[in-house]
Amino acid sequence: SGDVVNRIRNVGHGNGEYVSAGAMTLGDSLLFLMDFDTKSILAYDATLNYMSSFRYGFPAMDFIKVKDGFLFLNLLATEKLHRIVHTNNLGEVQQSYLPSKMSLDMIYNETSFVRDKNGEVYIFPPFSNEIYRWTSGGPKPAFRTDFGRNTAKDNVKSSYDITESERAFNTGFFIVDHHIINNFYHLGKTYYSFYNMKDGRQDQGYADTTEVIPFVPRWQSSNGLIGYILTNDYDKWKPQKDSCDAALFVFHLK
Repeated sequence: SGDVVNRIRNVGHGNGEYVSAGAMTLGDSLLFLMDFDTKSILAYDATLNYMSSFRYGFPAMDFIKVKDGFLFLNLLATEKLHRIVHTNNLGEVQQSYLPSKMSLDMIYNETSFVRDKNGEVYIFPPFSNEIYRWTSGGPKPAFRTDFGRNTAKDNVKSSYDITESERAFNTGFFIVDHHIINNFYHLGKTYYSFYNMKDGRQDQGYADTTEVIPFVPRWQSSNGLIGYILTNDYDKWKPQKDSCDAALFVFHLK
C-alpha cells in the first residue's frame, strides 16, 4: 500500500550506523544493508530494527544472501580475489570465482544478482554476455546473450572502452517465471529483450517512458519487477498525487 512502517537514517560511524548506504538484500528473515564506505553489512529485522553487523575486506558494489553466507561483486578483481566472492555469514572469504582483468571504470548495472521465485540465485557480472546460476560448486553458465556483429570484443581492458565502442552491451537482467529479461544499451538507447524459455519467442525494443507509466525495472522480487523514479525527472507523466517526489512501481508480466 505504500504506508510507512518505519524510517531510519542512522548516518555515522557508531554501532548500527552507516556512512553511504547502498545495496540491500533479504535472507533469513532479515534485511541486509551494504555500507560502501566502511565495507560493512548491517542486518535489520522486518521493521528496520538494527540487529548486527560485520565487515568485509574488499571494494564491493552488490551482494546477495545465499544459504551458507553471501555473494559479493568485487569491484577490484585481482589474481587472488576474483570478480565474484563467496563469504560466510561473518564476511570471511571462502572462495572467489570468475577471474577478470577488466577495470570497472564505468558501471551501468546496479544489480549483479537476482533470485527467482524458486529461490535460485543468478549472477550477471558487469559488461558480461554470460549469466551464471549459483550452485554448491560455484557459478555455472546458464544463459548467454549474443549481439552478432554488434557484440563487444573480448579481452577489453577497461569497461570505458566498451561504452565508447558503439557496440551493444548488457546493463542488467531478470528471470521472471519462464522469461529471461535483459536490458542492453546500444547507440544511445536502452533496450529490453523478453525471451520466452518455453516456446523460444523473443520480443525486444525500447520503452517510451515520457507519456505513460515509466517502465523502469531496477530490482526483482520473486515474479515482480520493482521500479523507482524521482517524479521531478518526468515532465509529461505525473503520479496521481502531485505532492509525490518519488514513485515506486511493481510490474508483473502478463
